[in-house]
Amino acid sequence: MKRRISREFYLYLGICLFLITDVLYYIKPLTGLDTELLCGARNRFSLFHPVFLWIAKYMNLYILTLLVVVFLYFMKKKTIAYWLAGNTVIVGLGFNFVLKNIFRRERPTIIPQLIQEHSFSFPSGSTLVSTLLFGGLLLAAPKLVKRTYGRVLLRMSMVVLILLVGLSRIYVGVHYPTDVIAGICLGFSSLFISGYFIEKQNRPNG
Repeated sequence: MKRRISREFYLYLGICLFLITDVLYYIKPLTGLDTELLCGARNRFSLFHPVFLWIAKYMNLYILTLLVVVFLYFMKKKTIAYWLAGNTVIVGLGFNFVLKNIFRRERPTIIPQLIQEHSFSFPSGSTLVSTLLFGGLLLAAPKLVKRTYGRVLLRMSMVVLILLVGLSRIYVGVHYPTDVIAGICLGFSSLFISGYFIEKQNRPNG
């Protein structure tokens, strides 16, 4: 009974995170805070300029996801591999494209952009895909790493990578902070909801 309640909790949490993604766009008081945080990020994180610029320019999350999926497949972790691949294609590419064209938020123009992006801003696609990949590995840690300290290290590393990608998008000036938060919420929403149905399908009868 406890495990079933736990699964349902993650389903409801996923739904709530999806709703938060929509709310972030419509709460107007966040607009001023969005602008303030965007301008402040360029100054506060200038020490990490080379790191953020490299991530924004050269980290291809789709190729990285493909490599991870192939690795997991050959390591006999096929369910996790399919789960990550499916989320990336369906949500990271497809659903993200739909949402961008529904909300149609323009890219920030209040600070100089260090890289060029031409699609709409909300939600952040790069942050979404990084959350689907690194967040997926974070949630799958118990099935990937046997030892406790290994799981802790994996989870901490995945959290850091999600934050680095998200902050890099703000730092280079191509996303508002709410774009990034929405990408993280949508990513974990997809992982929780899809993970619930996968576990439900694989649950032994009775």
